[in-house]
Amino acid sequence: MKTLELISFDLCPFVQRSIITLLKKDIKHKVTHIDLKDKPEWFLKISPLGKVPCLRVDDEIIFESAVINEFLDEITGGEFLPDDPLEKAKLRAWSEFCSALTITQYSAMTAKDKETYEKNILLLQTQLGRLEQSITGRSTFHHSGFSLTDTCILPVLQRTKFLDDHFHTDILRSYPKLNTLGLAHLEQPYVLGSVPNDFNQRLLNYLNKAEVYIVK
Repeated sequence: MKTLELISFDLCPFVQRSIITLLKKDIKHKVTHIDLKDKPEWFLKISPLGKVPCLRVDDEIIFESAVINEFLDEITGGEFLPDDPLEKAKLRAWSEFCSALTITQYSAMTAKDKETYEKNILLLQTQLGRLEQSITGRSTFHHSGFSLTDTCILPVLQRTKFLDDHFHTDILRSYPKLNTLGLAHLEQPYVLGSVPNDFNQRLLNYLNKAEVYIVK
């Protein structure tokens, strides 16, 4: 097995997708955290977009979480995507949808005023509804079992639960399938281990420091 080092920011949901994959598949790896507000020169040299995650594979670099996740899956059996080309393409499409959903959620959480917050929360609820309607598994997104799309959904659900618990947004209960998916996975080691032990407090500190609308 090649030496794998994931370059990370500890609150990034896109990085979290790859860590979930690494932990779920029990792949030996190292995680190196950086400060995105003070990116080290060595990172800027290896990251073409200046973004995390980046995966160092021996002396080679892979970037973008979707690409990293597919690489990790392929080198360990490929069971996180179905063999059927159409089903595989559909899951890739929904993973991309989850990227837009992740951005919407971040925009809601970091909104500076009520109007922007409410606009993004409404969009978040609409997007969660679309996702809910497309679930075909009992406790996973796809009926074939745990997939790379689940690794994209779980960071969103973790942050949605954070919003519900800390700001009483009461979002998750409107989506029973997503709630079931969250209950099945959010307390598992591959999700708990994908973020710092004090993740909720760190996220709350981040929002307080940014003086966003929801903490006022």
